[in-house]
Amino acid sequence: SETKSGTVVSILELVKNFTSLTPQKLSEFLSTTLALYLSKYPSVKVFVNREQIDPTAQILFDTSYKLDDVVYCDELHSYELQVIEWKSAKENEIFLCDKEGFPLISYEKKIRGTSTYSYSVYLKSTHLTKLSHEGTLSLMDLEPSLSPVLNKVEGLIKEHFRKRDHEKSRELIDKWKNEGVYPYVGKAENIVEDAERKVFDIMAINVIKYIPQFDNGDLKLKKFQFKLLRHIVGSCPDDLRTILEEVLSLPKEKQTELAEILRDASLSAVISVSKIITDRLKFISGLENVLFHPNTRKVFKERSQLHKIMADNTWFFGESFTLSVNDKSLTEVLRVHLEKQGIDIPVDEKVTRIDGSVGIVDLMLTRSIGKNYPDEREHIIIELKAPKVNIGQSEIEQVKSYAYAVAEDSRFNGLKTKWNFWVISNELTTYALRELKQKNLPEGAIYQAEEMTIWIKTWSQLIQENKHRLGFLQNQLNISYDREDGLQFLKQKYAEYTEGVVFENESQDEYID
Repeated sequence: SETKSGTVVSILELVKNFTSLTPQKLSEFLSTTLALYLSKYPSVKVFVNREQIDPTAQILFDTSYKLDDVVYCDELHSYELQVIEWKSAKENEIFLCDKEGFPLISYEKKIRGTSTYSYSVYLKSTHLTKLSHEGTLSLMDLEPSLSPVLNKVEGLIKEHFRKRDHEKSRELIDKWKNEGVYPYVGKAENIVEDAERKVFDIMAINVIKYIPQFDNGDLKLKKFQFKLLRHIVGSCPDDLRTILEEVLSLPKEKQTELAEILRDASLSAVISVSKIITDRLKFISGLENVLFHPNTRKVFKERSQLHKIMADNTWFFGESFTLSVNDKSLTEVLRVHLEKQGIDIPVDEKVTRIDGSVGIVDLMLTRSIGKNYPDEREHIIIELKAPKVNIGQSEIEQVKSYAYAVAEDSRFNGLKTKWNFWVISNELTTYALRELKQKNLPEGAIYQAEEMTIWIKTWSQLIQENKHRLGFLQNQLNISYDREDGLQFLKQKYAEYTEGVVFENESQDEYID
């Protein structure tokens, strides 16, 4: 009688947690494992329960990439990466194969950002066959000749599915535009808006991916939700993590995955920087308005308004300085000074000016000199004057009294510290102008000895310095604003400090020479 050829496999002593090997699971396993081999050798046929396995019928996309050659044992080995996406759900796997595509071993590595796809990856090379014969293929990343290849493969897989995400997202975004719920119209006006749109797209598409019902709701509700998401992306990009965790309740793994996508895109950082620069430019514009407008400069108060606003914007006086004393006595200046130097001694006796009075400092800013001088500090003590007050003899004597009090008090001595004392207002009297004509002093200085300098500064000078400093980034990010934007910024952010000062449509008047 005619005997059928074939192989009988018996599997004994299965472990307790073994899941049954159903014909369907076996077919799927053999399809993914033998997909390349069967496509290369169509005469080879594999059957499960008399049904032939046909991997090609299950393939959705098939993409190949050439990798750099590898020299191993004085031989040149070429590499090819093939990514097959499946129509039905399968376990994602990476196979290390011979040059024909026959799997030698699985690479147990999960690639973040690809979990929503069903795929198999086949890395093919004679190099892998050689390592398999030598018994070192199973070392994977620990094999020096293989480690850089696997790193490259991981990057390629991520990039492949990023492109696939982009293709899918374009279809989804076109759908939202047709529905009238997409919150952007026309082309992006600058690189910042372009970055903002990309972050929005990433967020919105991934929300749909993880919460499908989000895209199936009422169109009015979806339009509102998209507008809200756009506001968060454009104005509060740092809150995206909170949205992922607390509002959308995405699992930790998905939060990390999405955060990594955003970080890799380097987009949220662009938006954050742009937001900071835009807010600062608007602040400068608004400050310029209230300081120089003939109506507002008369009523803008120093202590209750100007002082409060500037204490919240110390970057205006120097990016590397931080606020260390706000509206406190010279004694508090000493305490902070000693604390910054790491000196723990009680300050029992008050610091007084030469006339015995206790001076109240508006602001003191502090910075470390730099990495090469970690024990050195620099302080700026600032005396603010309302715009209606011109800098004259009494204002100069006031700031000098602070400087001389520091110079005469031995408790400030012996420490590596630079001291700068500023008095700031709109205009100078003839007395102040004469003080500035002293020889052998830096421009703007009226006194300098050892590590102490006293300066006279004007608001217009500081405003121009800040505009110049921010100008490059403004041009690169294509940020535009007008005076009205600046006034509105001050009114909204500092409403309690600008009451009775900022008026509607003031910025339409030309008032600065």
